[in-house]
Amino acid sequence: MTDLERAEAVEELRRWEGEEPDDEEAMRNLGDALDSAESYLLGAGVKASSDPLRNMARRKLAVYFYEVRGPSNQNGYPALPPDLNHLVLNLRY
Repeated sequence: MTDLERAEAVEELRRWEGEEPDDEEAMRNLGDALDSAESYLLGAGVKASSDPLRNMARRKLAVYFYEVRGPSNQNGYPALPPDLNHLVLNLRY
């Protein structure tokens, strides 16, 4: 992903999450979440591409990583979005 593509993806996540553009901490966290989502997909065997389905999987993962920054006191970390496994398998093959 180029720097421009990353910046556009972070801005898309910012709008999706309703964060203010001048909130530097939120923007940094969104960037980290996006990088984590990209690493997750690559580690799961999903090659980098501009496929809209892959972009959706990356966005879903990034939102999960952004919103779930720590375990809850009662249940630990919540499960990944239920359709994510299907997306990864579809994209991998």
